[in-house]
Amino acid sequence: MQTALSHWPDNGVGVEHGPLVYSLPVKEEWTALVIPRYSTSDFPCWNAMAASSWNYGLAIDEEQLSSEIQVRRKPMTEDPWIEPPIIATVPLKKIEGWELSADEKDQNQKYTPSLPDVTKHSVAAETERIALVPYGATHLRLTIFPDVSASGDSTKAAKPV
Repeated sequence: MQTALSHWPDNGVGVEHGPLVYSLPVKEEWTALVIPRYSTSDFPCWNAMAASSWNYGLAIDEEQLSSEIQVRRKPMTEDPWIEPPIIATVPLKKIEGWELSADEKDQNQKYTPSLPDVTKHSVAAETERIALVPYGATHLRLTIFPDVSASGDSTKAAKPV
Protein backbone atom coordinates (compact mmCIF):
# COMPACT_ATOMS: atom_id res chain seq x y z
CA MET A 1 0.00 0.00 0.00
CA GLN A 2 1.11 3.52 -0.69
CA THR A 3 1.62 6.17 1.98
CA ALA A 4 0.58 9.68 1.00
CA LEU A 5 -0.08 13.13 2.38
CA SER A 6 -3.38 14.86 1.64
CA HIS A 7 -3.31 18.65 1.43
CA TRP A 8 -6.05 20.75 3.00
CA PRO A 9 -6.92 24.46 3.23
CA ASP A 10 -4.99 26.73 5.61
CA ASN A 11 -1.72 24.80 5.19
CA GLY A 12 -3.27 21.60 6.57
CA VAL A 13 -1.92 18.14 5.82
CA GLY A 14 -3.20 14.63 6.57
CA VAL A 15 -1.53 11.20 6.60
CA GLU A 16 -2.99 8.34 4.57
CA HIS A 17 -1.81 4.77 4.03
CA GLY A 18 -3.87 2.88 1.49
CA PRO A 19 -7.53 3.45 2.36
CA LEU A 20 -6.81 4.49 5.96
CA VAL A 21 -6.59 8.03 7.30
CA TYR A 22 -4.44 8.43 10.42
CA SER A 23 -5.00 10.57 13.51
CA LEU A 24 -3.13 11.58 16.63
CA PRO A 25 -5.02 9.91 19.47
CA VAL A 26 -5.72 12.39 22.27
CA LYS A 27 -6.29 11.03 25.76
CA GLU A 28 -9.62 12.21 27.08
CA GLU A 29 -11.08 13.18 30.42
CA TRP A 30 -14.83 12.55 30.57
CA THR A 31 -17.22 14.51 32.76
CA ALA A 32 -20.95 14.13 33.15
CA LEU A 33 -23.05 17.24 32.47
CA VAL A 34 -26.65 17.91 33.31
CA ILE A 35 -28.13 20.33 30.82
CA PRO A 36 -31.77 21.22 31.54
CA ARG A 37 -34.17 20.13 28.78
CA TYR A 38 -31.53 17.75 27.36
CA SER A 39 -30.29 15.54 30.20
CA THR A 40 -30.73 14.51 33.83
CA SER A 41 -28.41 13.20 36.52
CA ASP A 42 -29.65 9.69 35.64
CA PHE A 43 -29.04 10.26 31.93
CA PRO A 44 -26.35 12.96 31.66
CA CYS A 45 -24.64 14.42 28.64
CA TRP A 46 -20.95 13.58 28.48
CA ASN A 47 -18.13 16.01 27.76
CA ALA A 48 -14.71 14.81 26.65
CA MET A 49 -11.76 17.18 27.18
CA ALA A 50 -8.19 16.67 26.04
CA ALA A 51 -6.00 15.17 28.77
CA SER A 52 -2.86 14.96 26.64
CA SER A 53 -1.05 17.21 24.18
CA TRP A 54 -2.71 17.60 20.81
CA ASN A 55 -1.23 20.82 19.43
CA TYR A 56 1.27 19.36 16.97
CA GLY A 57 2.23 20.13 13.42
CA LEU A 58 3.46 17.60 10.86
CA ALA A 59 7.19 18.00 10.12
CA ILE A 60 7.62 15.89 6.99
CA ASP A 61 9.67 16.51 3.90
CA GLU A 62 7.23 15.14 1.33
CA GLU A 63 10.08 14.10 -0.96
CA GLN A 64 11.36 11.79 1.81
CA LEU A 65 7.91 10.44 2.70
CA SER A 66 8.75 6.73 2.56
CA SER A 67 11.61 7.11 5.04
CA GLU A 68 9.89 9.60 7.35
CA ILE A 69 6.63 7.70 7.93
CA GLN A 70 7.05 4.25 9.40
CA VAL A 71 4.00 1.99 9.19
CA ARG A 72 4.01 -0.94 11.59
CA ARG A 73 1.60 -3.84 11.65
CA LYS A 74 0.80 -5.71 14.85
CA PRO A 75 -1.21 -8.87 15.48
CA MET A 76 -4.99 -8.48 15.53
CA THR A 77 -6.42 -8.13 19.04
CA GLU A 78 -9.85 -8.82 20.47
CA ASP A 79 -10.70 -5.12 20.18
CA PRO A 80 -9.01 -3.44 17.20
CA TRP A 81 -10.75 -0.16 18.09
CA ILE A 82 -8.80 0.02 21.36
CA GLU A 83 -5.60 -1.62 20.12
CA PRO A 84 -5.39 -1.04 16.36
CA PRO A 85 -3.33 -3.61 14.43
CA ILE A 86 -1.60 -0.89 12.42
CA ILE A 87 0.06 2.40 13.38
CA ALA A 88 2.03 5.05 11.49
CA THR A 89 4.87 6.77 13.31
CA VAL A 90 5.49 10.31 12.05
CA PRO A 91 7.65 13.32 12.93
CA LEU A 92 5.65 16.01 14.75
CA LYS A 93 6.57 19.34 16.32
CA LYS A 94 4.65 20.98 19.14
CA ILE A 95 3.08 24.36 18.37
CA GLU A 96 3.10 26.69 21.37
CA GLY A 97 0.14 29.02 21.70
CA TRP A 98 -2.24 26.88 19.64
CA GLU A 99 -4.86 26.14 22.26
CA LEU A 100 -8.47 25.12 22.59
CA SER A 101 -10.94 27.95 22.03
CA ALA A 102 -13.87 28.70 24.33
CA ASP A 103 -17.43 28.98 23.12
CA GLU A 104 -18.58 32.61 23.30
CA LYS A 105 -21.83 31.65 25.07
CA ASP A 106 -20.35 29.02 27.43
CA GLN A 107 -16.71 29.46 28.47
CA ASN A 108 -16.66 25.88 29.83
CA GLN A 109 -17.37 24.51 26.38
CA LYS A 110 -14.08 24.18 24.43
CA TYR A 111 -13.37 23.25 20.83
CA THR A 112 -10.35 22.94 18.57
CA PRO A 113 -9.62 26.21 16.81
CA SER A 114 -8.75 26.64 13.15
CA LEU A 115 -5.31 25.58 12.01
CA PRO A 116 -2.76 28.14 13.17
CA ASP A 117 -0.62 30.34 10.99
CA VAL A 118 2.69 28.68 11.86
CA THR A 119 4.62 31.81 10.90
CA LYS A 120 2.97 33.56 13.88
CA HIS A 121 3.36 30.76 16.47
CA SER A 122 6.40 29.28 18.16
CA VAL A 123 7.13 25.84 16.77
CA ALA A 124 9.39 23.59 18.82
CA ALA A 125 12.81 23.00 17.31
CA GLU A 126 12.71 19.42 18.61
CA THR A 127 10.95 16.83 16.46
CA GLU A 128 9.05 14.05 18.24
CA ARG A 129 8.25 10.72 16.58
CA ILE A 130 4.68 9.91 17.60
CA ALA A 131 2.39 7.03 16.62
CA LEU A 132 -0.80 7.83 14.75
CA VAL A 133 -3.70 5.38 14.63
CA PRO A 134 -6.50 4.85 12.11
CA TYR A 135 -9.12 7.60 12.36
CA GLY A 136 -11.86 5.36 13.77
CA ALA A 137 -9.72 4.06 16.65
CA THR A 138 -9.99 7.26 18.71
CA HIS A 139 -12.57 9.26 20.64
CA LEU A 140 -10.63 12.54 20.47
CA ARG A 141 -8.14 13.08 17.68
CA LEU A 142 -6.22 15.47 15.50
CA THR A 143 -6.37 14.40 11.87
CA ILE A 144 -5.49 17.48 9.82
CA PHE A 145 -2.17 18.87 11.02
CA PRO A 146 -0.58 22.25 10.34
CA ASP A 147 2.37 21.77 7.98
CA VAL A 148 5.50 22.79 9.91
CA SER A 149 8.04 21.31 7.50
CA ALA A 150 10.95 23.63 6.92
CA SER A 151 11.29 22.68 3.25
CA GLY A 152 9.59 24.44 0.41
CA ASP A 153 8.55 28.07 0.26
CA SER A 154 8.93 30.58 3.08
CA THR A 155 5.26 30.36 4.05
CA LYS A 156 5.98 26.89 5.44
CA ALA A 157 8.96 27.95 7.50
CA ALA A 158 8.12 28.07 11.17
CA LYS A 159 9.66 30.17 13.91
CA PRO A 160 11.81 28.05 16.24
CA VAL A 161 11.11 28.15 19.97
